[in-house]
Amino acid sequence: MVLVLPATAQKKKSRLQPGRMYKPGETLFAPRFGFISTVPEGWEGILPRETEVFLLTTTTATYGEIYVFGREHGDLTTMQKDWMRG
Repeated sequence: MVLVLPATAQKKKSRLQPGRMYKPGETLFAPRFGFISTVPEGWEGILPRETEVFLLTTTTATYGEIYVFGREHGDLTTMQKDWMRG
């Protein structure tokens, strides 16, 4: 018996890996939070070990950082209230 799988079935998405540097164009996949995205041009990202916050930094002369985290529960209104409380 010969089994033939389409190329898409053979290419499995890999989850975010702590300590790995992600370059522009690489896929970010966090199935626990239902999140999939791509690192934008001019940015690189890393999930530092022992943390739950993904960090994006610019690769250009302009300085910038974006911190990304996921929440399993809650909604936007609750997050806004939590943010305002500090």
